[in-house]
Amino acid sequence: MKPKTPKPKHKTVMLIDDSAVENHINEIIIKSNHFAETVYKFSGAECSLEFFKNIEMIKNVSMELLPEFIFLDINMPSLDGFQFLDEFKSYSASLKKEIKIVILTSSDHPFDIEKAGHYKQVVKFITKPLTEADLDDLG
Repeated sequence: MKPKTPKPKHKTVMLIDDSAVENHINEIIIKSNHFAETVYKFSGAECSLEFFKNIEMIKNVSMELLPEFIFLDINMPSLDGFQFLDEFKSYSASLKKEIKIVILTSSDHPFDIEKAGHYKQVVKFITKPLTEADLDDLG
């Protein structure tokens, strides 16, 4: 008899990183550790903000489409992670209510860690690589 695959802890998470390789690796880590059933991957902050803008414009959209966690890189060209966070604040409270943001970055600079702490929705700052222990800490 085949062992039962554990049910994922979360329905959906979102990865925002300009590196397709990083997004792919993190998706594998998230799925292999049964952290989430669905992983949205965005290679830039602009596209992910457009996703949320579209969700807000659609009336009666299922909130199940929203990610429970956003794993956000801060070092990206064009629009960086902190700029994403500033823009994200402008969305409705009902859209943001259940979303937790995790900074997932190569930076371990104290300035970045302190700055991330000023954003209400940031629940954790993780220096890459993402690990099983990091996911366990998030619950």
